[in-house]
Amino acid sequence: MGAVPAAGGRKAPSGVAVRTENLRKDMREVKEMKLGTFADRLQRDIPGLRSVVLYGSAAAGDHTGRGSDYNLLLVVERLDMELLDRLSRCVRRWMARGNPPPVVFTIERLEKSVDVFPIEIADMKQARRVLWGEDVLERLHISLADLRSQLERELKQKIIALRQGYLAAAGHKRLVRRLMMASFSSVLTLVRSTLRLHQKEIPLRKMDAARMLREHVEFDLEVLETLYAIKCRQATWRGRDCRDLFRRYLLAVETIADHVDRWIRKEKEE
Repeated sequence: MGAVPAAGGRKAPSGVAVRTENLRKDMREVKEMKLGTFADRLQRDIPGLRSVVLYGSAAAGDHTGRGSDYNLLLVVERLDMELLDRLSRCVRRWMARGNPPPVVFTIERLEKSVDVFPIEIADMKQARRVLWGEDVLERLHISLADLRSQLERELKQKIIALRQGYLAAAGHKRLVRRLMMASFSSVLTLVRSTLRLHQKEIPLRKMDAARMLREHVEFDLEVLETLYAIKCRQATWRGRDCRDLFRRYLLAVETIADHVDRWIRKEKEE
């Protein structure tokens, strides 16, 4: 059945047209959305909200604008299905902007997760901006032993994933380039975390941390500089040997993983 004619003989908007217009309206509102107003909305609509924290590259001033997003930590007093449903309605427009869903914890579960996620929580602690509520990360203590353990596991997992990705690319340069770009941010996170084994004060920006780590570990810093420039659109792939870049990239990650492995073995012997 066709759309029912409206007054004046014109057809009333179809369901598809209405949904399209609503989506356009949502997108206009999304573009105008500010972090502060979003935090205010969460505070208004989410009962028991204790904290809204921006963390990661945006909080550190390392936001490239391409492949970067705004990461939020929400801490609530209780976390059940009713609250998840409320949150899902609140964050719909936030995610429509290309941002990931917020990470949500109760304060009790956050405190009990420090030993499992020391890399992530250490990074949150260092690069954070409290948008609303209390600074729940300030009180958390990161164990160096837990950090070393997670570093070893994730570096070795990253090496396996890079090798598998290269095999899956089957020689296609475009896929190898995509593999390097998709993995690069998380590799830099692990590089920065490795620096924490050597010193307490580390730079906020990941590449600055990589440059500083080079003083402790002899890895190929130049290949990371090249990939970072490409990711930030300060350089292109033109004229570059994609296979050789991947070889050097993988070797750099392997070198850092071997360094962490030796560090752990040395600690166990002592």
